[in-house]
Amino acid sequence: MKILFVPSWYPNEKNPISGNFVKEIAKALSLYDDVVVIHAFPDKSGGFYDNIEEGVRVIRVKFRNLPFLTHFQYFISIFKAFKKVKKELGRIDVINAHVYYPAGLSALVLGKIYKIPVVITEHAEIIDRYKQGRLKYLKDALRIMIAKFVFRKTNLIITVSYSLQKHIKSFGIENDYAVVPNVINIDFFKQESKKGEKDEGKEENIKRIIFIGGLTPQKGVPYLLEALKIIKNRGRSDFFMHIIGDGPFRGKYEEMAKDMEINDQVRFHGKVIGEDKLRLLKESDFMVLPSLYESFGVVLLEAMACGKPVITTSSGGQKEFVNENTGILVPPKDANALADAIEYMLDHCHEYSPQKLHEYVRENFSYKKIGRQLHEIYEGVRDKWGK
Repeated sequence: MKILFVPSWYPNEKNPISGNFVKEIAKALSLYDDVVVIHAFPDKSGGFYDNIEEGVRVIRVKFRNLPFLTHFQYFISIFKAFKKVKKELGRIDVINAHVYYPAGLSALVLGKIYKIPVVITEHAEIIDRYKQGRLKYLKDALRIMIAKFVFRKTNLIITVSYSLQKHIKSFGIENDYAVVPNVINIDFFKQESKKGEKDEGKEENIKRIIFIGGLTPQKGVPYLLEALKIIKNRGRSDFFMHIIGDGPFRGKYEEMAKDMEINDQVRFHGKVIGEDKLRLLKESDFMVLPSLYESFGVVLLEAMACGKPVITTSSGGQKEFVNENTGILVPPKDANALADAIEYMLDHCHEYSPQKLHEYVRENFSYKKIGRQLHEIYEGVRDKWGK
């Protein structure tokens, strides 16, 4: 089949990790179908770029951002690229937008004009419960209104977890649903780590713990730091914490670590990607992701694919694949429970089989597995709603 992806987020030269999960999904689907990605975004350089990237055709449309016209410019950019693709391919069987706005709304308009069924894959909650501000209520109300319109008009809603599906349904949005988890490049996370790199915290009997994520309130970093303080106050010093990621709260969290007197056992690396991230994962003993909520949690799978057990919270999609064989679940916002789990893992992480962890991810989240699942879903959508 010929499938068009229209993502709200997709990697680019300025932000190579934005929407990386969508890129991985496109690569998985390309094993079974012809996939074209159209990604429009504001950039003062402007321009139209049509390339093959890791086996997937990606059309990037950069538009100069004009005040109050951004959303209109976005749609026009998507529309122009769509006309080019439609003319070249002759037909498009299914449009799959990723995120309900602006990609989802634009895809619906195209689907209506050209009589093509539209699927919307959602990756995040409709409203961001962790943001503050005087305009939050109005912004949330607008988001909910748009989401209800878009989700009710689409032919199928795909979510990356049952937890996220439940969240969307909580707004009274009834439609056909499917759950397709995120995918990771299993082979990449099986590579050997680089040689000769400095391995901070690498000492005999010192366990290396890793966190990967944006430094925002949703990720629960203050509870992680508090848990480390609790463990240290219990008389343990056999750990070193590597915090990978950046964000607006990084400075605040670094000060917290100093105030708690644990900064000698915590290092903030900032943003780390690619093989450097892989090396840090492979050199770790286990991962901790204390998020207040996750729609999925791809980094947990990345750690497991490297043979590392994980600790995370029970509030979100991650509880659908983290179990007693792969790690530990704790309640969110509970530093004492988190400290207990970390202490247990410090003593027992070696009891988890790296090979079994890797194979679990391969069997359930590989390109082949997820690509085939999507292909069968699109066949159903095409047969039910296609021309």
